[in-house]
Amino acid sequence: MSLGFLSFMTMGVVRSVTFRPLEGKTRTKAIQVHAVLQVLALSCALAGLAAIVQNKVHHNKPHLKSLHAKCGAITAILAVSASAGGVTAFRKMGVIQKFPERMHKTLKWMHRNLGLITYYSGLLTIEIALTHAAVYKPGWTQVWQVLIAMLATAMLLLVLQRDRSKLPVYQQPALDGQQPGKLQ
Repeated sequence: MSLGFLSFMTMGVVRSVTFRPLEGKTRTKAIQVHAVLQVLALSCALAGLAAIVQNKVHHNKPHLKSLHAKCGAITAILAVSASAGGVTAFRKMGVIQKFPERMHKTLKWMHRNLGLITYYSGLLTIEIALTHAAVYKPGWTQVWQVLIAMLATAMLLLVLQRDRSKLPVYQQPALDGQQPGKLQ
């Protein structure tokens, strides 16, 4: 599961941020690469989840008892939902055309934001897992936690940088009787 989030999903999120200004076939190809990366991430997450469930059943242990397990279950549901949103939002799949045109921007917005929530939920779940007795290794655990926190921060800065370019233009107050200008 961690492999899916730390590698494939990270690359997929980066790809999604970088294709926003693209157009035409270049954008379509970039979206397809994003989709492949997210399918790989989801496959890793679901394979990990299946292995955990199978292990719990095999050892006759209860499910969803730890904070990590509960966060992991929420993250798995979010991952499937975000993927379904991606299928819906990608015009080439033909699903979004079944919705009224006025909903398209909202559906795409929902997919983008649910994807980011899923990504950060995955990173949080990994952070929680690192403190579990079965995984905890003095020194190494703290190194991994810092690295994951740095990754989360870098990704947040990347997303905020993208979103900053989408901020509305504000009116600048007029100075000395001049016409008001615009701030970018």
